[in-house]
Amino acid sequence: MRSLITAGAVIAASISGTTADLCYSGPGGASIAQNIPPSNPNWYCAPVKAITYQGVGTSGSYKKVTSMTEEGQCQFADHAFSGGMAPLSEEVSIHFRGPLKLKQLAVYTKGSSQKRDVPEGHHRRHGHQHFHEHGKEVREIQERAEEREIQELKARAEEEMAKRGDCDPITATWKDGTPMTWANTAPGCGATPASGGYQQGDKKQAANGAPAAVQVTSSASAAASSSASASASATSSASSGSGSSSDSGSSSGSSGSSSSGGGSGPYSRTAYYSASGKSSSGLTFLNNRGDKSKSGCWSQSLGNSLSYASSDGTSAASQPTTLDDCTIASTSEVIVMTDKKYSGGNAVRPCLGDVARQGFPGQNAVYLFEFSMPDDGTSGWGQNMPAIWFLNANVPRTAQYGSCTCWPSCGEFDIFEVLDSGNTRAKTCFHGKAQEGGVSDYFVRPTSNTIKLAVTLSGSTAHVQIVDDNTNFGSSLSDSDVQALNSKMDNGGDSSVFKMA
Repeated sequence: MRSLITAGAVIAASISGTTADLCYSGPGGASIAQNIPPSNPNWYCAPVKAITYQGVGTSGSYKKVTSMTEEGQCQFADHAFSGGMAPLSEEVSIHFRGPLKLKQLAVYTKGSSQKRDVPEGHHRRHGHQHFHEHGKEVREIQERAEEREIQELKARAEEEMAKRGDCDPITATWKDGTPMTWANTAPGCGATPASGGYQQGDKKQAANGAPAAVQVTSSASAAASSSASASASATSSASSGSGSSSDSGSSSGSSGSSSSGGGSGPYSRTAYYSASGKSSSGLTFLNNRGDKSKSGCWSQSLGNSLSYASSDGTSAASQPTTLDDCTIASTSEVIVMTDKKYSGGNAVRPCLGDVARQGFPGQNAVYLFEFSMPDDGTSGWGQNMPAIWFLNANVPRTAQYGSCTCWPSCGEFDIFEVLDSGNTRAKTCFHGKAQEGGVSDYFVRPTSNTIKLAVTLSGSTAHVQIVDDNTNFGSSLSDSDVQALNSKMDNGGDSSVFKMA
């Protein structure tokens, strides 16, 4: 689903959204209507809560972009891949098409070296944590303790900055390296937080020159984190704008911080977004609306490039900006990549600069989503067809909607895709040169309420499951947590298993 309109969408013009279910038992017992490639994927079998793909990843090669110019010149070379999830195992970008309300997103990476903010003894006292009940309660205590530490950190930074007459916004680095930004509400500054951002008050430091760094250290303020200490270097920031993130691509609203630090479990949270708090860490919101006056570019040969996304996702922004608590429009696409500037050896579109970001792991990772896909009542070409999918991250960094790209050979995973306008059923499918496949069992589109969805990529298995509403997007996932997210794998009933050839 690299393109806004897929081949399936073209077929949809002549096929009703209420097409009768036509199924048979395919590989691994999955209900499928046909084999892929999908000349007509718009057949539906049964609603399920989970879909598992086995045997994902193989050996092969694809044409990798080795160089490109804004004039449209493009060179390719064979690039070999092998192993589980290959070629998506290289790294992925996350794509959202509207109408879609994204409420939460969390990315967990296996084997992260980052440490959890809770003392070792805490785990021993509580023993093995369960994902939904006890684990949630423990994490809520930890998060409240962390919030108190953050507020104390902010207050001390404001006090120090007020002494110097500094009214610029406060930027700080949390103990796990997560950057945070607050409005400076120190007395006399007149700053008013707005949507997690700030409005600058009197700029007293204009007469005093650039302010020096303010060093503040938080004290442990709760028993659950009594041995934890936090230090931050709070400095004034020359940037401004509502809800915009720091130069690293992550931000936190004035309501607090969502740590991108990991945990002691096998999977550590490396990126997080909360719509309600308009906070994000470890990630960058992008789109294909390149605008030379803001970010990215447009050229006659290649069209719009990747750009920082505006707060509603509809246009380009001049800096990394956190997505509002909003509905992504029906024909808009928002892309999420990490907050790390890309420094790999693959070609990127020349005009991107810092907009080019590193992708997320396509192997040994867990992705948690909370979202809804409201029916906006529109119909017609490409409208009212929400979707969530992964692409090989090399695709958006070159020309997602052009010919200078490795797509589709370098891989795509459609996680939750509505194939025709207004349909209430969402499909899954893998695309690539060496492997393609998908089932015709489907997920029910959440048009009114939000759902929580887990995607686990491990070895040669990809598992997608609708999980309980009380699932917590905590700072880490233990083995039992991941098992709960995959509880319907090979479980029959309301789940489906497909073995890739």
